[in-house]
Amino acid sequence: ILGTHSRGIWILDNLNALQELNSESLVADFELFSVPDAEQIRYTRAFAHAGDMLFRGENPPAGALVDYYLKENVSEDDVFLEIYDTDGTLIRALDADTTAGISRVVWDLRHSRLPAAPIDTVNVDTTLIRSNNSVSRGPLGPWVTPGLYIARLTLNGRIKEAHFSVREDPRITLPVESRRAWSATALEIAELYSLLVADNGAIQPALWYLEKYRRQGIGFDATAADEIEETGRIYSELLSRTRSLYNQILAWPGDLTADQKSQWRYYQETYRRISPSGEEYQNRMLPRLNRSLPEHLRIAMPGADF
Repeated sequence: ILGTHSRGIWILDNLNALQELNSESLVADFELFSVPDAEQIRYTRAFAHAGDMLFRGENPPAGALVDYYLKENVSEDDVFLEIYDTDGTLIRALDADTTAGISRVVWDLRHSRLPAAPIDTVNVDTTLIRSNNSVSRGPLGPWVTPGLYIARLTLNGRIKEAHFSVREDPRITLPVESRRAWSATALEIAELYSLLVADNGAIQPALWYLEKYRRQGIGFDATAADEIEETGRIYSELLSRTRSLYNQILAWPGDLTADQKSQWRYYQETYRRISPSGEEYQNRMLPRLNRSLPEHLRIAMPGADF
């Protein structure tokens, strides 16, 4: 902690890299320093236009601080920074800085961010469509279960590891089994959400083209179009509801309410019920629509996996 004589203070939260750096580290090609134990603090978020109403410093980085050293600049294909659990399961691949010197990466103590949902071209102005078929980032991944984790730095096939623990926010008191069940449920809902994003991503381009062809007065098989639009509506609605439930679950750790349990069972059952519609879209609906279109206007099938 550095004082600036009544002007303020500077706080360096982790000195491990400076304390552990030595002559051996400096001549090595790379070094991974010890990772301090981390807590899943739910920091408050100040709103915009607060002006001078807030008098407080910046919070410490929200996550585990992973510091490492590279003797020389390397390519992105040569270096990997990953988080594993003690069973050897990959939890998260982090973006590693490839420049020489000491670098820091903050792992937010979550699983990977979920994919962004494709634009619903039926209900959203098509002028919002971007080249990547998305206008927003996906939801944050679920919090990991508190416990022991391993940071692994790999450079050209050589590995160095550092073990550390992740603890729950000390303000949250929740039995261990309930905490594990909460994390497991969040992962299950996240998996269904990701499947629905992929399914919607396969259908939405067809909906976009149908709107475009209608505006241009291009004729096509109306029955096939109606089936595709209804399938897209159902998948889009289920995606929206699943995402809403996912956000609710992540907002409060603990057992699901009776209503949330009911919703979750219903969404799982609905997905099982509508899955044949996804296969029908791929194998029958879209081919039928394409047969009614000139060859140069036919809609390509995205890499769908229903």
